[in-house]
This record gives sequence, structure tokens and C-alpha cells, in this order.
Amino acid sequence: MAYRHVAEEERRHIYEWKRDGYGMQKIGKLLIDMVVLFREEIRRNGGVGISS
Repeated sequence: MAYRHVAEEERRHIYEWKRDGYGMQKIGKLLIDMVVLFREEIRRNGGVGISS
């Protein structure tokens, strides 16, 4: 379930960024930044509610 939520969230952001005129390289960098932020949040929360 958590994976599906993340995928939906990423998809929503991609559509917004494309609408705002970002190129694919910029979108790729933003997605990588999102992954880093998700990992930090998971680490802070001790992995609670996250399934692998």
C-alpha cells in the first residue's frame, strides 16, 4: 500500500512539473531528491507503517 501511495504521489508531481514547463532532466533530479527525502522520513519514523 505504501508503495502505491508513493507511486501515485510521484506521478502527480511529474504531471505538475511538466505542466510548469520543467524538462525531463530537471524532473529526474526532483524525483531523486524526493527519494532522499522519503528515506530520511522513514529513518526518522523508524520505518513505522512502511512495507518493503
